Parts: sequence; structure tokens; C-alpha cells
Amino acid sequence: ILDIFGFEQFQTNSFEQLCINYANERLQQQFNWDIFKAEQAEYEAEGIEWQAIEFVDNQECLDLIDKKSSMGLLHLLDEECKIQRGTDEKFAQKARQTHAEHKDFDAPKGDQLTFAVKHYAGCVAYLCSGFREKNKDTLHQDLAAVMQQSQAEVVLALFPSEAPERESKRAGKPKAKGSDTMTVGSQFMTQLSSLMRTINATDVHYVRCIKPNTLNKPAIFDMAHSAHQLRCAGVLEAVRISRMAYPNRMPHASFVSRYALLTPSEWQAAHEVDMARARAAAPGDESARALCEGALALVVEDVSRYQLGKTKVFFRAFLLEALEQRRGNALATYAVVVQKMLRSALWSRRFRLLRLSSVRLQALRRRQVQLSEYRRQRAAAIALAAAGRGLRARILRRRLLAAVRIQAAGRAAAARDRVYHLRRRLCATRLQAAVRSHRHRSAFTARRGAALRLQSKARMASQRRAYLRDLAEKKEEAKLSTQLAKLQARLQAEMEARQNAERALEAGAAADEGSGSGAAV
Repeated sequence: ILDIFGFEQFQTNSFEQLCINYANERLQQQFNWDIFKAEQAEYEAEGIEWQAIEFVDNQECLDLIDKKSSMGLLHLLDEECKIQRGTDEKFAQKARQTHAEHKDFDAPKGDQLTFAVKHYAGCVAYLCSGFREKNKDTLHQDLAAVMQQSQAEVVLALFPSEAPERESKRAGKPKAKGSDTMTVGSQFMTQLSSLMRTINATDVHYVRCIKPNTLNKPAIFDMAHSAHQLRCAGVLEAVRISRMAYPNRMPHASFVSRYALLTPSEWQAAHEVDMARARAAAPGDESARALCEGALALVVEDVSRYQLGKTKVFFRAFLLEALEQRRGNALATYAVVVQKMLRSALWSRRFRLLRLSSVRLQALRRRQVQLSEYRRQRAAAIALAAAGRGLRARILRRRLLAAVRIQAAGRAAAARDRVYHLRRRLCATRLQAAVRSHRHRSAFTARRGAALRLQSKARMASQRRAYLRDLAEKKEEAKLSTQLAKLQARLQAEMEARQNAERALEAGAAADEGSGSGAAV
């Protein structure tokens, strides 16, 4: 099972989109060839003479990308990656110079880093920025060799070993630095070639998935979006190829069963038994084939528009639609004939019934007159009785309406009285609530005022006692400080008096010593 990315075309397309679109180009070519080979195999199996079918071959676009002799885009990119001073600008310039005359190559003049490739699904412009870096972004050879020595089959499948020829070439002839490294483009071409060999060796079946809208919602079918997907998937080209030769085919028995009514009635009558046998015949029955050939000769004038195969009859384009239209017209004609016969039978039966009924009508005429008179009198009596019943009913209805009105008036008066008493009770309740609220509020206000006054007096007495206590303490402190000051003054005076006495004594002593020394002298 191969599930690939579809054809990609974004506002900015790079190396990844080139590889994906290149793979789609290759698979589209394979798809066209598979369709062509399937048609060819069926024609050969049926023994049909057919001419070669011309279809749009995208080989030139593939050569533009991967042909080595003409230096395709991927080979040019590999060559630019081998050059040490290579750049994306030089690659774009070489691509423009090499493929300037190619019909599937286009180079915008405004952007030198951009080139365009005309793919089968449309023209795509590629921006060369980053091409070299992405093309050289490969796994190192040592890491690849380690992975190739793994014992896991999945890892070996992801990292296949290189071909012996390449190994021998590397062993026999040394290459420049970096030339033995396989680029992403080279690996992609190699893997794509291996994939195509696998596809060619298998019986291929294609499944095309179409997204009906871009909103991802049910019951919405965008015709333009779906047609674009069919075009990108190559389905439209495949349908065109199948319609170029014999797009419609049908088994012999089916053709005889479906289109025998287009033949003349004489032929149908002559081959009635053969047609009954052909409806149950197996594919390839010779009698059914001969009967189909005879019917075709009568139904289709241009023998080049069909061919009779071994088991099927093949039609050119639009022939089957024309036969279906003729069959529809014939069925419509037969339907008109059948309707005519049915109408004739119905009207004949009706005429016979009318003729038989006329006799009975004549016998029943007099009875009908009496019956009509009786019915008239009976209808008048019924009308009178109905009028009497209607009058009584209307009177009873008026009485019932009057009783209902009286009852409604009584119930309304009682309700109004109840509402009045309820309102009075509600008003009295509100007044009582207001009085009680005022009384309690007044009592609460008085109590709160008394409490506040009591608290105020208590706090005032407490503060007065504290004040008197502090005042006494202050007075005592002032008295003590006064006494202390007096004692300090007295002590100071005594100390000064003592100092003065000591100085006087010292002076007297000094005078006595002086007088003594003088006397000694």
C-alpha cells in the first residue's frame, strides 16, 4: 500500500515541494500507462482492432527534473552542492541558462532566485533559497553504516546498503572530498526508481480520495475545488484517455436484451426464441454474439462507431448515449400505444355498462320520482326538527350563559370582598408593626442614652481619681526636689566654708613657718 503526498502548490514552494511534485509526476506517468495498458489488454483479449491512443506524456517534464544527460534540475543542484563556493543564486542562474529553451521551464524576470516548472497539474514557481542546504542535509556515512549493521529488520529497511557497483567504484577510484556523499536529491531519485520498479512488478489498483469542501462539513460539495483535485490527481486525463477509443462496452446478451426493441418488429418476431435464449446465455456464447451482430447491423448504421468483441460489444464515445435516447423515445412511443389500447378497452367496457344501465333506468324512472318526493318531504321534516332543536339549544345556551355570568359576578364580588378585608388586615398589620417598631426603637434609644451617660460618668470618676493621684504624686515629687535642692545648697555652703577654713589654716601655717625661719637667720 503506497500513500503519498498529493500535488503541492503553495505561495512559497521550496525543495520539499519540488521532490513531492517530481514523485507525483512520475506516478502520474505510471498511472497513465496503467490505464493505457488496461485498455490495450482488454482490446487484445476481445480481439478488437484499435489504433494507438495519443495522450499527454509528461516525460519531458520528468527529463527537465531528473535527466542526467541534459543536466536536469536535481543533477544541477547536486553539481552545485559539490562546489565549495556554490550558492543558491548560482544554481538558479545555471538552471535558467541550461533550460531556458525548455517548454516546461519558465524563469520570472523580476525574481532571479525563482524558477517555474509546468507540471501536469499546473505551473509551480519554486524559490531557490535553501536548496543547497536542504539537498546536503543527509545522514553521516558513519552513522548510516552503524544503522546498517543493526539486527532489526525495520532499521535495515530504513537504511539500505549501497549497491556493490558503487562500492567497487569507490574502492577502485578515490574521489574528491564530499563527492562520495549522496545528496537528498540523489537518494530521492534512487528510491523513486526502486519504487517504480516495484510498482511495475505488481498488479496496481488506484484509490483516489476527493475532499468535497474546505470547511470539513457534511452535505457541502464545492464543484471547483473537487474538479481541481481531480485534475491534480490525473483522473480527468485518465478519463480522457479511456474515452478516446471505446469508452463504453456491454456484454452481447445485455445489448440484445436492452436494445432489441430498436430493431424492426419483423426481425423481433423472427428471433423471439433466440432473444429469450440470449438473455440467459453465458458470456462468449456464439448464438448471442451472432444475434447481437444482427441487431447492431439494424440499429447502428455507421459500423465504424462500434466493434464486436468475443464477449462484449464496444462503442465509440456518445454512441451509447444516442442509443439510450433512441430507446427512451421508443419506450415513450410504446407507452403511448399501450395507453391507447388501455383507454380503448376502458371506454368499451364503459359503453357496455351504460347500455345495460339504460334499461334499468327506464324501469326505475317512476320509482325515482316517488323517491325524490319522499326525500323532499323527509328533508323538510328533518329541517323543521333541526330548527326546533336549534331553537331549544339556543335558549338553553342563553340561560347557561346568564347563569355563568351571575356566578361570575358573585364570585367577583366575593373575591373583591376578600381582597378588601385582606387589604384592611394588611394595613392594620403594617400600622401595628410600625407602632411596635417605634416603641421598641424609642426604648432602645433611651436605654442606649442612659448606658452612654453611665459609662461617661464612670469614666469621668475614674479619670478624676487618676488625675488626683497623679497630682499628689507630682506635688510630692516637687516637695522632695525642693528639699533636695535645699540640702544640696547647704552641703555646698558647708563644703565652701570648710575649704575656706582649710585655706586659712594653710595660710597661717605658712606665715608661722616664715617667721620662724627669719628668727633663725
